[in-house]
Amino acid sequence: MEINKDINYHNRVQYLKIYEYLIKKALYYEIFNGYSKEEYLETHHILPKCMGGTNNSSNLVKVNARTHIILHMLLEKMYPENKYLSKAVFMCMFSGKGNGKTKRREACDTISTKLIADARENFRRSRYIKVVCFLENFKVIRVYDNIKDVESDGFSRTAVSSVCNNHRKTHCGYYWMKYEDFEKEHLSELEEFYSNEILPNLNTKYISESTEYKRKNKTITNETRTILSKISTGKKMSDETKKKISDKNKSNNNLMNKKGIILEAPNGKIYKSIRECAKDLNLSPRTVKKRLDNNSAGFKVINNDYSQTRKVLNESSGKIYNSINECILDLNISRDCFYRWIKNPEKKLKLI
Repeated sequence: MEINKDINYHNRVQYLKIYEYLIKKALYYEIFNGYSKEEYLETHHILPKCMGGTNNSSNLVKVNARTHIILHMLLEKMYPENKYLSKAVFMCMFSGKGNGKTKRREACDTISTKLIADARENFRRSRYIKVVCFLENFKVIRVYDNIKDVESDGFSRTAVSSVCNNHRKTHCGYYWMKYEDFEKEHLSELEEFYSNEILPNLNTKYISESTEYKRKNKTITNETRTILSKISTGKKMSDETKKKISDKNKSNNNLMNKKGIILEAPNGKIYKSIRECAKDLNLSPRTVKKRLDNNSAGFKVINNDYSQTRKVLNESSGKIYNSINECILDLNISRDCFYRWIKNPEKKLKLI
């Protein structure tokens, strides 16, 4: 172990020397030679913002795309425990727009493919945050290898993340902490948890209460509606706003109000419109429509008279379709795509 520590320390020192050399080289070149306006350059933070760096000119240096990537790679090697630096390497390689994106791709071609592969892998790992769920007495209840896995037990990933970042105290009656932080302070509790063959039971009461609270508070209450109504009372809409609302209501994409569609929900009930179904099941109309289009989650279309009888004009070819379904099959597009095309004047599709 001591040998490994010495090797790691030696490597970090070497990476730091290379990092300092590249920074000094860039600063000297900018001072004594200067860069031409045509040359593509990027701004690099000498001390990264995730480590307390600022946007002051003393902390900034102009470098080309290749040097910028190498500098971020060196920072990642020096501080492997900082996950934000892994993300920075990945973003530096593969993000950007226009000329910047092209230059970065060209720079990647001049860098070892192994280094690029390592950067991708480190970025992938940085997205997996290991978390610990525990009680007030620090008794460990669960250890999740990925924060996304908390959703399988009914917890909210966003709420767990807020607790881990000290933005809130608990979630569903449990305390949460990042694994690496918990391990430093309460290693004995973790060892006890891993030594037990049977996992402690989760208190589903808190989870079910939290889920029920979310379900009830998903819709706007009458009190909130009254407040919003008072705020908007007396305000006059401009003609432009009125026209936008009118166009939206007349839009052919607003099919959710149509009564022609008859559908069956997972609970076995029959509804005469998407909005009626959405209101009864406490879902958004868009969610119901999406599930119908994908034939998922148990939603089924029993009869869609609107799609069967409404004619469509293709202005570019002059062809008239006897139904929406016929148009979709002929153009080989999805139903969602059809409704997008109807809203887009360039596609020249019109309901008649």
